[in-house]
Order: sequence, then structure tokens, then C-alpha cells
Amino acid sequence: MQKKFFALIMLVAVILSPAVFINCGTTQPEDKTPIVMGYVGANSIPMIKACADAHKIAIDEVNAAGGILGRKVEQIVIDAKAQPNLCVDGVTRLLTEHHAMAVNVIPMSDLTLVSMDKASKLFHEYPHIFFADASDEAITRPVLTDYETYKFVFRNQIMMPSSGWLMDEVLDMSKNMIGAKKIAILWEDSSYTKGWREGVPSLGIPKMSEYATSKYGLEVVLEKSLQWRAGMYLPVLELCKMNGAEAIIYNAGPSSDIEVFTKQWAQSSARDITPIYWWGGTMHSKAFWQLTGGLALGSIGVYADHDIPITNKTIPFNEKCRAQGTLIATTTATAYEDVYFMKAAIEKVGNTRDINAIIKELEGKTVVEGVSANKCYFTGEKIAPFFHSREIVDPKEPMKHIPNSYCFGFVQWQKDGKVAYVAPKSDLPQWASYSNYKKPADLRAEAGVK
Repeated sequence: MQKKFFALIMLVAVILSPAVFINCGTTQPEDKTPIVMGYVGANSIPMIKACADAHKIAIDEVNAAGGILGRKVEQIVIDAKAQPNLCVDGVTRLLTEHHAMAVNVIPMSDLTLVSMDKASKLFHEYPHIFFADASDEAITRPVLTDYETYKFVFRNQIMMPSSGWLMDEVLDMSKNMIGAKKIAILWEDSSYTKGWREGVPSLGIPKMSEYATSKYGLEVVLEKSLQWRAGMYLPVLELCKMNGAEAIIYNAGPSSDIEVFTKQWAQSSARDITPIYWWGGTMHSKAFWQLTGGLALGSIGVYADHDIPITNKTIPFNEKCRAQGTLIATTTATAYEDVYFMKAAIEKVGNTRDINAIIKELEGKTVVEGVSANKCYFTGEKIAPFFHSREIVDPKEPMKHIPNSYCFGFVQWQKDGKVAYVAPKSDLPQWASYSNYKKPADLRAEAGVK
């Protein structure tokens, strides 16, 4: 009798145990802790601080709409003061102390690379997504060559070297808008500009100085690298004048002191030579006019502080930035958009635990409406160094721009701080035209400036 009873008990246990096991295995406590997204920045550099501020605007919007999977998003900003050791320390603290789900890093390539290396060593214990706001191709090239080590890294800026099309934009403006025959090319001396300075044969991107001559027939009378935030530019501006340059192309990164360069240009013998700032820090913002005391008159550069509706998000985002005193740049827009990339990918996967699934969603599948383009996404094609980078050029034809994928605009600063859109005509046909350009001397005469 006891044996039969024991056998009956065991049979019941066998029948019930799978159900009990399945129920226990699939019911997990709902995670209500905040999803942490960190930013490693530099509060003393206006354009870098602005990136963290824009990142926070997106987080506030997401939280106001209910968060991500019902969880709030928390931003933690670490001021790394543009120092390599502090950037590495900042990334380490965000991951080990705050368990950040996503980390954005300062838009300076050299600092990003050392931070990325540290993040790769922590990834398996602290899984996360690493958004690089800098542009060096070295950031995403390892994603393809060593995927398991760097698969969590995504690059927001694709300005170097894969955007060879930008060479065409600035050189075409020099020749066909300004009418120059002789040009000076100035470089910020950093890894950011290396691809254009030296060319990238493997990608079919020529050295810019050679391309200026071979395609446009322009004579490069001066080519010189300048120290980052050098502070003194009068000597090189005088060299531009002495060598007969009729246009000055200056490729300066987002954290450059372009306002200092501009003030000195306006007071030098080179003030009648139109400068084209190819990127250019604070020039992206309306504040540039005030920062130069109006001495920006006649200069041309990349602009992001639009009052034109490039997308449905352009004007609302810029208005929020202005309301809180945040400088506007292309890098502020991408930092803002990264929060929405994370939101979309996490919600598609359905949890924050499966980082590999989130990575796969970000590989060309996750598309968000951006500030400067309606469809923003990271390249899913396994072509170095484009894989895991914002797609704005055809990875198979790096000199070919994908229309309307990254509409920033080149503008000329004119009387009373008005901005006149001059390019790219292909992406901004309603607003941009070479006919809007005026010579610096004519603008000074119009404004009554000697």
C-alpha cells in the first residue's frame, strides 16, 4: 500500500513539475529601474557641452511620452575636460558604477579611440552600446575586422574619410561660386582630417590638394596643418594673402576655436579672401555671429541652426536648444537622435537584457526620423569603415552622397547676422543657391564696415 501511494505521488510530481518549471522560468519580476544613458563630455568646450544638453532634451521627451518599455531613462554626464585619461575614467565609471545601457563619447576622435578600447574590455561584464560622436574611420573599421570585440560600437559622424563628396562641395564653391583660381587649404592637425590630407586609396578617395587640381583646375598655393585650438592664426592668414589665395578652405573640427580664427581673419590682410569652414565648431549656430562680434561677415561654413523645416523635427529641436541656451550643431543633433535609436531598438527587442539582439536591430534595421534627415540609420553593409556608421554616402562609391541623408547646409554670414544658404543645392534646392553669395568686401560696404 505504501509503495502504491509513493508511486502515485511520484507520478503526480512528474506530471506537474514541467508546468511548475515552465511557469517559474517565464515569469520574471518586471524591471522598473531607470535605463541609464551616459554622456562623457567637456563642459568647458561649448559645442561639446551642447551635445550632452541635446542628449538630455531627447531623454526628457522620451520620459514625457512614458519612457522605454515603461521605464524612465536617466542621463548621467561626466565632465572629462577633453583629457584622454578622464575620458577613459568616465566611460569606466558609467559602466561599472552606473551600469549604463548606452554611452556617448565626446566628438573628438583621439579621445574616442582610447575610450572605446577601454569599453571593449568591459563589454562582456557590462554590456552596452557605445555611440561615438567623433568621425575618424578608425572608430568603426575594427567593428568589421574584430566584430566580437567591437560589435557594440556605432559611429555618428561619417565626415572622414568616407564623405569624399564634401571635397566636391567645397571645391565647387571655391571655383564656381567664388570664382577662385588659387586656393589655400588649412587643416586641423588631428586624425579627423588625415583621410583628406593624405587620401584613402583603398576607398578611392584622393588627396584633396591633388583632387583640387586634377578635377577643378585649382592651384593650391598653400597647404598647412594647424594645431588644434592654436589661438594665433594671423601668421598663416598673412601667408594666404602673400601666396595669392582667392579662397581659403579650413577644415576645422567641431571643438575648434573657429570664432578666434574668424576674428583674426576679419582683421588681417586676408579679409577679402572668402574663407569656407569645412565643419567649423561654433559656426553651426546663430550664436557664432555674437561670438565673433559680427566679424563673421562674409565667411562661409556648415550651419545647423535652421529655421527651415528640413524634417518635422528640425525646427522644434532647434527651438528647444535655443530656449535653454544650448548651441546647435550637427553633433548636437546626432547625440539627440541616439536616444531615439536606443528606444526604437530596445522596444523592437522587447527587453534591455539581450544586447546582441539590440546590436542586430541597430545594424541597418532601426530607422528614426532625425533633425537633419527623415531617415537616419547605421550602415548594415559589411564594408569597412562604413559598417556601424551613419549612412550618408554609398559604401560602394564613397564619393557619392545619398541625397537628403544629412542636410546641414553651407551658409554665408551677411548683413546683421543674416544667413544666406549657398549649398548644397542638391539637398536644399528650395533655399540654397550660389547666387546668394556676396564678396566679403561688398558685404562690408553694404554694412558700412571699413
